[in-house]
Amino acid sequence: MTRRSLRSTALLLATVPWAALIVVALLVMVLLAALLCILNKTYETREFDNILPQLKALSEAKDEADIKRILGDPFTSLLIAFERHCPAT
Repeated sequence: MTRRSLRSTALLLATVPWAALIVVALLVMVLLAALLCILNKTYETREFDNILPQLKALSEAKDEADIKRILGDPFTSLLIAFERHCPAT
């Protein structure tokens, strides 16, 4: 850009307040779109997608028996995990 076009752009932004507001709003939208693209490419939600049905079922549980049915008995789960890590000799 030439100095003349930069000067005329600066003059327009200084004399017309709504033009400056529009330019700032457009810049903010471009930056937010770039941020969303970066976040979309960087983070995967596959792990969360796998537990969503279980969380929905837990939110609809009425009592402790429903929770145990959905998650399993915590003591049994602990024993299974212990046996996996420390097999009997």
